[in-house]
Amino acid sequence: MKTHSAPKRVALTFDDGPVEPYTSQILDILGEYGARATFFVIGGNVRLYPETVRRILREGHVLGNHTQNHNRWFGFCPDKLTKDILLCQDTLEDVTGMLPSLFRAPHGLAFGVGSFLAGQGLTRVGWNKSSHDWRLTSSDDITNRVLRSVRPEAIVLFHDGFPPDRPRNVRATAHDLARIIKTLKQRDYDCVTALDILRPAPRLCAQ
Repeated sequence: MKTHSAPKRVALTFDDGPVEPYTSQILDILGEYGARATFFVIGGNVRLYPETVRRILREGHVLGNHTQNHNRWFGFCPDKLTKDILLCQDTLEDVTGMLPSLFRAPHGLAFGVGSFLAGQGLTRVGWNKSSHDWRLTSSDDITNRVLRSVRPEAIVLFHDGFPPDRPRNVRATAHDLARIIKTLKQRDYDCVTALDILRPAPRLCAQ
């Protein structure tokens, strides 16, 4: 009798997009390797790149709410944050016809909005592994940081964009993503969405 162990899984998540050409480059790589991911999008960027957002859904990935304006200080002001979350929900519904069920706070800051999120059917998603690609401009540094200590069921934070008024360099992430995914697959990881990690994995029967 042979027992099959559950596959190792890791969730690749991308914040602050969509921003072109980076998001499309990342989608091309994900498609090439059959990997799925979660994109926590800024509503302001969704307005700039609506077709990219629709492509994310069309290719089997998951969208999450990352607020309309990505103002970190709203995390300390529940009234302002909830309004910004709702604006992003409205934007995504207008562009895609769908409402996301996942929310990630800018910089992880969101105080006093737990009941509001529950009422909106939103699950707050953090991360337990950061690529630090927002400050690392070398793809080698990003790759080494991710692969050095990744563990099964990890939710890994990357960035595919930036707030419209605060541009920064995100080329390194798109440049090196293929190497990261290829190595993860060599280590027998499946690249899945944050929803897959948050839901209980199905039990596998012994054969």
